[in-house]
Amino acid sequence: MFVVVLELLLLGVVLLVTLYYVFLLPPKYPTNIPAVPFWVALIPFFKDVDQSDIFRKYIEQPLRTHGAVKLFFGAQWNILVHKPSYLAEIFKNEDVYQKSGNQKKIPHSVLAEFLGDNIISSHGDVWRNYQSVVKPGLQGNFDTEKIAHNALRLCELLKVAQLRAGTKGVSVQELLQRYSVANCSEGLLQTNFDVSHQSPWHATLQT
Repeated sequence: MFVVVLELLLLGVVLLVTLYYVFLLPPKYPTNIPAVPFWVALIPFFKDVDQSDIFRKYIEQPLRTHGAVKLFFGAQWNILVHKPSYLAEIFKNEDVYQKSGNQKKIPHSVLAEFLGDNIISSHGDVWRNYQSVVKPGLQGNFDTEKIAHNALRLCELLKVAQLRAGTKGVSVQELLQRYSVANCSEGLLQTNFDVSHQSPWHATLQT
Protein backbone atom coordinates (compact mmCIF):
# COMPACT_ATOMS: atom_id res chain seq x y z
CA MET A 1 0.00 0.00 0.00
CA PHE A 2 2.81 2.39 0.92
CA VAL A 3 4.54 1.67 -2.39
CA VAL A 4 1.35 2.43 -4.35
CA VAL A 5 0.89 5.78 -2.55
CA LEU A 6 4.54 6.64 -3.15
CA GLU A 7 4.21 5.83 -6.85
CA LEU A 8 1.09 7.99 -7.12
CA LEU A 9 2.85 10.89 -5.42
CA LEU A 10 5.83 10.48 -7.72
CA LEU A 11 3.52 10.40 -10.74
CA GLY A 12 1.81 13.58 -9.54
CA VAL A 13 5.15 15.35 -9.15
CA VAL A 14 6.21 14.27 -12.64
CA LEU A 15 2.93 15.54 -14.10
CA LEU A 16 3.26 18.89 -12.31
CA VAL A 17 6.84 19.32 -13.49
CA THR A 18 5.84 18.38 -17.04
CA LEU A 19 2.95 20.85 -17.01
CA TYR A 20 5.27 23.59 -15.75
CA TYR A 21 7.89 23.01 -18.44
CA VAL A 22 5.34 22.67 -21.23
CA PHE A 23 2.91 25.48 -20.34
CA LEU A 24 4.28 27.68 -17.55
CA LEU A 25 8.02 27.96 -18.17
CA PRO A 26 8.78 31.43 -19.60
CA PRO A 27 10.02 31.41 -23.21
CA LYS A 28 13.76 31.82 -23.74
CA TYR A 29 13.43 34.56 -26.34
CA PRO A 30 13.75 37.49 -26.20
CA THR A 31 16.67 36.85 -23.86
CA ASN A 32 17.29 40.43 -22.70
CA ILE A 33 14.02 40.98 -20.82
CA PRO A 34 12.81 39.45 -17.52
CA ALA A 35 9.72 37.33 -16.96
CA VAL A 36 7.07 38.11 -14.37
CA PRO A 37 6.39 34.87 -12.41
CA PHE A 38 3.38 33.05 -13.84
CA TRP A 39 1.70 32.87 -10.44
CA VAL A 40 1.20 36.65 -10.49
CA ALA A 41 -1.62 36.06 -13.01
CA LEU A 42 -3.31 33.73 -10.50
CA ILE A 43 -3.38 36.17 -7.58
CA PRO A 44 -6.88 37.59 -8.37
CA PHE A 45 -8.30 34.04 -8.20
CA PHE A 46 -7.24 33.69 -4.57
CA LYS A 47 -7.18 37.25 -3.28
CA ASP A 48 -9.39 40.32 -3.73
CA VAL A 49 -6.79 42.73 -5.08
CA ASP A 50 -6.89 45.58 -7.60
CA GLN A 51 -4.99 45.15 -10.86
CA SER A 52 -3.20 48.44 -10.30
CA ASP A 53 -1.78 47.08 -7.02
CA ILE A 54 -0.53 43.95 -8.80
CA PHE A 55 1.06 46.12 -11.49
CA ARG A 56 2.85 48.35 -8.99
CA LYS A 57 4.10 45.45 -6.86
CA TYR A 58 5.16 42.86 -9.45
CA ILE A 59 5.32 44.42 -12.93
CA GLU A 60 6.13 48.14 -12.87
CA GLN A 61 9.76 48.01 -11.73
CA PRO A 62 11.07 45.40 -14.23
CA LEU A 63 8.90 46.86 -16.99
CA ARG A 64 10.28 50.40 -16.57
CA THR A 65 13.83 49.12 -16.07
CA HIS A 66 14.00 46.86 -19.13
CA GLY A 67 11.33 48.41 -21.34
CA ALA A 68 9.46 45.12 -21.72
CA VAL A 69 8.64 41.97 -19.74
CA LYS A 70 7.32 38.50 -20.41
CA LEU A 71 3.87 38.24 -18.85
CA PHE A 72 1.63 35.19 -18.45
CA PHE A 73 -1.89 36.20 -19.49
CA GLY A 74 -4.75 34.46 -21.25
CA ALA A 75 -3.25 31.01 -20.65
CA GLN A 76 -0.10 31.87 -22.59
CA TRP A 77 3.06 33.95 -22.41
CA ASN A 78 2.98 37.46 -23.86
CA ILE A 79 5.41 40.36 -24.12
CA LEU A 80 4.29 43.59 -22.46
CA VAL A 81 6.10 46.55 -24.06
CA HIS A 82 6.70 49.94 -22.43
CA LYS A 83 9.86 51.45 -23.97
CA PRO A 84 8.97 54.07 -26.66
CA SER A 85 11.60 52.83 -29.13
CA TYR A 86 10.22 49.29 -28.87
CA LEU A 87 6.69 50.56 -29.47
CA ALA A 88 7.87 52.60 -32.47
CA GLU A 89 9.46 49.45 -33.91
CA ILE A 90 6.18 47.56 -33.52
CA PHE A 91 4.06 50.28 -35.15
CA LYS A 92 6.53 50.75 -38.03
CA ASN A 93 6.51 47.05 -38.87
CA GLU A 94 2.81 46.27 -38.69
CA ASP A 95 3.09 43.24 -40.97
CA VAL A 96 5.73 41.66 -38.74
CA TYR A 97 4.03 42.43 -35.41
CA GLN A 98 0.45 41.77 -36.38
CA LYS A 99 -2.34 42.35 -33.90
CA SER A 100 -4.23 39.27 -32.84
CA GLY A 101 -7.46 39.10 -30.87
CA ASN A 102 -8.36 36.70 -28.10
CA GLN A 103 -10.54 34.75 -30.52
CA LYS A 104 -7.27 33.71 -32.22
CA LYS A 105 -4.87 33.59 -29.27
CA ILE A 106 -7.16 31.74 -26.86
CA PRO A 107 -10.11 30.42 -28.93
CA HIS A 108 -13.14 28.97 -27.10
CA SER A 109 -12.23 30.94 -23.96
CA VAL A 110 -14.62 33.25 -22.11
CA LEU A 111 -12.69 36.33 -23.30
CA ALA A 112 -12.77 35.11 -26.89
CA GLU A 113 -16.52 34.51 -26.79
CA PHE A 114 -17.18 37.85 -25.05
CA LEU A 115 -14.95 40.12 -27.16
CA GLY A 116 -15.00 38.27 -30.47
CA ASP A 117 -13.47 39.97 -33.49
CA ASN A 118 -13.26 43.76 -33.13
CA ILE A 119 -11.53 46.88 -34.43
CA ILE A 120 -8.97 46.94 -31.59
CA SER A 121 -7.52 43.50 -32.22
CA SER A 122 -8.11 43.21 -35.98
CA HIS A 123 -5.52 43.80 -38.70
CA GLY A 124 -5.29 44.67 -42.39
CA ASP A 125 -8.47 44.45 -44.48
CA VAL A 126 -10.58 43.41 -41.50
CA TRP A 127 -9.46 46.51 -39.57
CA ARG A 128 -10.12 48.77 -42.57
CA ASN A 129 -13.62 47.32 -42.84
CA TYR A 130 -14.33 48.19 -39.20
CA GLN A 131 -12.78 51.63 -39.69
CA SER A 132 -15.06 52.43 -42.62
CA VAL A 133 -18.07 51.84 -40.36
CA VAL A 134 -16.82 53.52 -37.18
CA LYS A 135 -14.93 56.53 -38.57
CA PRO A 136 -17.90 58.53 -39.96
CA GLY A 137 -19.65 58.35 -36.61
CA LEU A 138 -16.57 59.58 -34.75
CA GLN A 139 -16.17 62.52 -37.13
CA GLY A 140 -19.73 63.79 -36.64
CA ASN A 141 -20.81 66.83 -34.68
CA PHE A 142 -21.29 66.28 -30.95
CA ASP A 143 -23.35 68.06 -28.35
CA THR A 144 -20.57 69.56 -26.25
CA GLU A 145 -23.04 70.70 -23.60
CA LYS A 146 -23.60 67.09 -22.56
CA ILE A 147 -19.85 66.49 -22.27
CA ALA A 148 -19.43 69.71 -20.25
CA HIS A 149 -22.33 68.68 -17.99
CA ASN A 150 -20.76 65.27 -17.40
CA ALA A 151 -17.40 66.91 -16.63
CA LEU A 152 -18.98 69.16 -14.01
CA ARG A 153 -20.78 66.18 -12.51
CA LEU A 154 -17.49 64.27 -12.40
CA CYS A 155 -15.82 67.14 -10.52
CA GLU A 156 -18.68 67.16 -8.01
CA LEU A 157 -18.37 63.42 -7.42
CA LEU A 158 -14.59 63.68 -6.99
CA LYS A 159 -15.01 66.47 -4.43
CA VAL A 160 -17.56 64.43 -2.47
CA ALA A 161 -15.31 61.34 -2.59
CA GLN A 162 -12.34 63.38 -1.36
CA LEU A 163 -14.34 64.87 1.51
CA ARG A 164 -15.38 61.39 2.59
CA ALA A 165 -11.82 60.08 2.33
CA GLY A 166 -10.36 62.94 4.37
CA THR A 167 -6.57 62.98 4.04
CA LYS A 168 -6.47 59.63 2.21
CA GLY A 169 -6.38 59.18 -1.55
CA VAL A 170 -9.43 58.58 -3.70
CA SER A 171 -9.89 55.74 -6.19
CA VAL A 172 -10.88 57.35 -9.50
CA GLN A 173 -11.17 54.28 -11.73
CA GLU A 174 -14.90 53.71 -11.24
CA LEU A 175 -15.79 57.41 -11.55
CA LEU A 176 -13.75 57.84 -14.73
CA GLN A 177 -15.29 54.70 -16.18
CA ARG A 178 -18.80 55.99 -15.56
CA TYR A 179 -17.80 59.39 -16.98
CA SER A 180 -16.40 57.79 -20.15
CA VAL A 181 -19.48 55.59 -20.64
CA ALA A 182 -21.76 58.61 -20.19
CA ASN A 183 -19.83 60.63 -22.81
CA CYS A 184 -19.76 57.78 -25.32
CA SER A 185 -23.40 56.82 -24.86
CA GLU A 186 -24.74 60.38 -24.96
CA GLY A 187 -22.29 61.81 -27.49
CA LEU A 188 -21.89 58.93 -29.95
CA LEU A 189 -24.94 56.74 -29.46
CA GLN A 190 -27.39 59.51 -28.55
CA THR A 191 -28.56 57.34 -25.65
CA ASN A 192 -28.55 57.96 -21.91
CA PHE A 193 -27.41 54.84 -20.06
CA ASP A 194 -27.84 56.61 -16.69
CA VAL A 195 -24.62 55.45 -15.06
CA SER A 196 -25.46 56.89 -11.63
CA HIS A 197 -25.26 54.76 -8.49
CA GLN A 198 -29.05 54.35 -8.53
CA SER A 199 -29.07 52.97 -12.07
CA PRO A 200 -29.02 49.21 -12.83
CA TRP A 201 -26.15 50.04 -15.20
CA HIS A 202 -23.98 50.88 -12.20
CA ALA A 203 -23.88 47.26 -11.06
CA THR A 204 -23.06 46.20 -14.64
CA LEU A 205 -20.12 48.59 -14.84
CA GLN A 206 -18.61 47.16 -11.67
CA THR A 207 -18.41 43.63 -13.09
